[in-house]
Amino acid sequence: MGPRPFPLSLDLEVLAHLRSFPEELERSANLVEHAHPRGLSACALIIQRSGPSGFLRTLCQLVARGESVVTTWEPARQSGWSTAELMQALDRGELSSPEFRYGTKAVWRRQAVEAWLRGVQGAP
Repeated sequence: MGPRPFPLSLDLEVLAHLRSFPEELERSANLVEHAHPRGLSACALIIQRSGPSGFLRTLCQLVARGESVVTTWEPARQSGWSTAELMQALDRGELSSPEFRYGTKAVWRRQAVEAWLRGVQGAP
C-alpha cells in the first residue's frame, strides 16, 4: 500500500520551518523533487517510512496534524537571542520542552513558545 495522500502544500509548510537547517532543507527538497512529479507529498513519504522518529519526521507529523509549530530559529529570531542562547535557556528550564529535540534541532508547538516570548520581553 502506498503513502496516504496528503496535500502537496504540506511540504511547503515544512520547508518554511527548515531555515538554518541546511542538511534537513536539502533532504526535504530532494524528496519534494522526487515526490511531486508523481503527485505524492514528501511529508507522506517521510511520515510513512519505517524507522525512528527524528527532527524532520516529527515536524512533518505535527504539520500534517494541523499543529501550529516553530523550529529553533523562529523563537531565537523573535527573542533576539542566538540559537546557542535559546538552547541554554531551554537547558536551564526557562523554556518549555519541545516536542522533539536533538542538539539544536527542536520543534515546539507555537502556543508554548508564544507564551514564553511574552514572559521574556527584553531579555538578552
